[in-house]
Amino acid sequence: MPETKKKILYIVTQAEWGGAQKYIFDLATNLANNFDITVATGSSGQSQELLNQLQVQGIKTVVFKHIKREIYPCQDLMAIREITHFLKQNKFDIIHLNSSKAGVIGAIAGRISKTPKIIYTAHGWVFEEQLPFYKRWLYLLMEKLASQLRDTTIVLSEKEKNIALKNKTAKQKSLFVIPNGIDLEKIKFLGKEEARQEILRFAKLAQNDIKKDAFLIGTIANFYKTKGLDILLESFKEIIKINPNAKLVIIGDGPERNNLVKQIQRNNLYQHVILTGLLPEAYKYLWALDIFVLSSIKEGFPYAILEAMAAKLPIVATSVGAIPEILQNQKNALIVPPNNYLALSSALKELIQNPQQAEGLAKEAHDTVQQFNLATTLKKTSSLY
Repeated sequence: MPETKKKILYIVTQAEWGGAQKYIFDLATNLANNFDITVATGSSGQSQELLNQLQVQGIKTVVFKHIKREIYPCQDLMAIREITHFLKQNKFDIIHLNSSKAGVIGAIAGRISKTPKIIYTAHGWVFEEQLPFYKRWLYLLMEKLASQLRDTTIVLSEKEKNIALKNKTAKQKSLFVIPNGIDLEKIKFLGKEEARQEILRFAKLAQNDIKKDAFLIGTIANFYKTKGLDILLESFKEIIKINPNAKLVIIGDGPERNNLVKQIQRNNLYQHVILTGLLPEAYKYLWALDIFVLSSIKEGFPYAILEAMAAKLPIVATSVGAIPEILQNQKNALIVPPNNYLALSSALKELIQNPQQAEGLAKEAHDTVQQFNLATTLKKTSSLY
């Protein structure tokens, strides 16, 4: 008689594409032969890209209508009830929770439903964000309480592990560091000319006059405050002073869009910034860029950095999350403090003015990314299952 596969339910707060969603997609699609997998998300967000991509791959999906990103006590109680009912009906062996909200309400539902194993991956700790004191305290309290209900916590870097131990948001014996990884063989970039033509097409749609030989600095990010895109725009004012032909490409969308558009208009950057909106498989366009920049003030373990390294691009990034464990300043990237537009613009200027240095850093980054392979992530995670 064939062995019955263990049933795993992944839960994440939103279905719009981001680091947590890519993480779940990679695990679910690559482990589907060994486990019976279902992926659940909340109903909010800008898009349903995770669900769409999973359905194409034949992975079962479900939407919990009461899971919301923000704290809403009534909705949260209904979400716990909704998840609990689903767990009892389907008798999962493991629930694997992702994102702060899902990590809390999913843990409560898991214990109520007596699910045998509850695993949580922290994609960065939300109480480390720049929040009002009472919100940080509330998120920290929620993480501490939820940690008592979870069997295993996965963090993406040693830094995140130290934060967890310091704040007692995970038990040391059940805390594991498993970095993100990518499958370099499956990454297929658009050719440089094709990718640039696509970016230029987005610019024309926005009536933005961009020359074919423009120097393109770019990033991929959801438009959240933690991504520091306002800092990036501020730094770019300094860049166009030394290179009027420089353009900033921001691939993504999100709740901060209106604020960013106002900032662009206020600073007369309209002809220098291209907002492409959400693009499926955004990494494909990376070869259009001359420099990749990450301006975040809070991160976990950003896939965009791994993808930029795989694309052999010069990188400027802030020293947040796992970045210092992936990249080393002046060796394979330029690393700057977060929330500092002058430091960011200075590093970008350095690479613009020193193309040989930029090329050397890009080559070193491409060599380094070989260390972060998806196969290792899959092996370590499945061993916990």
